[in-house]
Amino acid sequence: MSEVLARYDLDRVTIATLASHSSLQIFHGAKLEGFKTVAIVPRDRLWFYEQFRHLIDHFVVLNNWRELCNPEVVGSFTR
Repeated sequence: MSEVLARYDLDRVTIATLASHSSLQIFHGAKLEGFKTVAIVPRDRLWFYEQFRHLIDHFVVLNNWRELCNPEVVGSFTR
C-alpha cells in the first residue's frame, strides 16, 4: 500500500461520495485525516447537506441521479 500511496500527491487527493445516509460519516472521517471533500448531491437535497459545510468543501449538484454519468459531470472530477 505504501508503494501505491507514494505515487500520489496526497495534498491533492479529495474524497468524493454520493450524498446519502452514510456520507456524513465518510466526510467526517476524511476531514479527520486531513482530506478535502466533495459531495455529489441532487439539487432537491442540497439544502440539507449545506448545513454540513464544515465537512464538505465542494458540491457537485445534479438535477437528478441520472446526470451522474453525463460527460460534463464526470469531467468535473478530473479538474
